[in-house]
Amino acid sequence: GLAGIDRRAGAIGDVIVAVDDKPVRHLTDLTDALETRGVGQAVTLTVNRGGSKRRVEVTIADIGER
Repeated sequence: GLAGIDRRAGAIGDVIVAVDDKPVRHLTDLTDALETRGVGQAVTLTVNRGGSKRRVEVTIADIGER
């Protein structure tokens, strides 16, 4: 999972278009990119929100952590 997503960083309707500047065209692109990194590592997501792109830094968290 991802920690650090909040209303400023991620919102319903955001579309992730890149992870660390590598394009995400399919869900497997996203999951593969996250699986190659470890829990606790930061990644930069590029998201499309309402037609504009923004970069958001998030930290990978264990899916069981809440």
